[in-house]
Amino acid sequence: MDFWYNNTWDPEASYPGTLYSQHGEPAVDQGHGTYSSSDFHHNGDLQDYYDPFQIHFGKLYGTMDDLRLEHSRVQQKYIAMSKALISSCDIDGFRVDTPMQVPLNFYKAWAPAVRAHAKSLGKASFGLFGEFYVTPERYATMTGRGRDQTMYGTDRFIDGPATMKGSQDAGAAYLMWLQKASGQHEYAMWNFCNNHDNWNFDSPGSALDGWAREACPTVTGFAGPLGCTAGLTLKILPLSSHEAYEPDGRKPHSE
Repeated sequence: MDFWYNNTWDPEASYPGTLYSQHGEPAVDQGHGTYSSSDFHHNGDLQDYYDPFQIHFGKLYGTMDDLRLEHSRVQQKYIAMSKALISSCDIDGFRVDTPMQVPLNFYKAWAPAVRAHAKSLGKASFGLFGEFYVTPERYATMTGRGRDQTMYGTDRFIDGPATMKGSQDAGAAYLMWLQKASGQHEYAMWNFCNNHDNWNFDSPGSALDGWAREACPTVTGFAGPLGCTAGLTLKILPLSSHEAYEPDGRKPHSE
């Protein structure tokens, strides 16, 4: 068995790392006592999504047992499983469902290890992106990007080195200056512009049909509620425009 339960109470143990609430406020465990020898949390159901401890350490929907991912022992197991999955299945990226319900210190261990392993296999641009159904202040704590003016240069908003490098320009208007300072595309981010919980593309007779045709993949067949199948041509719809573009930036031909 890869993960196990242990009902031994450790009165001196506490939860490591910094947690964040829905609006990005940091929270640190000030108490003591937990079942730290167990690979699972023993904290009951998640009921208050605004409580930083419940959202990170509670059981989702009362049925999904919550792994103790803030603990290094469990992190190493998860890293080993992820590496094995990449190697055996030739995976090029992971989409993480509801990442804000996992402690940030897990991602600080898992993401670099996964990218390094993928790079050793020749995957220099391994994709990692997640579903953030939260406020901008909250997902900024996870990505290091998207912070507002008052958050720059304030370490308490990010637990550890900030993801975004470079300095803030006088007007904070030209993001390309920050890219030049760091030599990296700091704001090149995955954008998942849809909700996988809704059947948006299989909506006969609704206005969503037209939206799907214009903004989403052009498909050559049908293979499920999203209508995605092999042989599709991806199109990108910029948020500031109503024109669709091909992935290399060219405008598509008339259809």
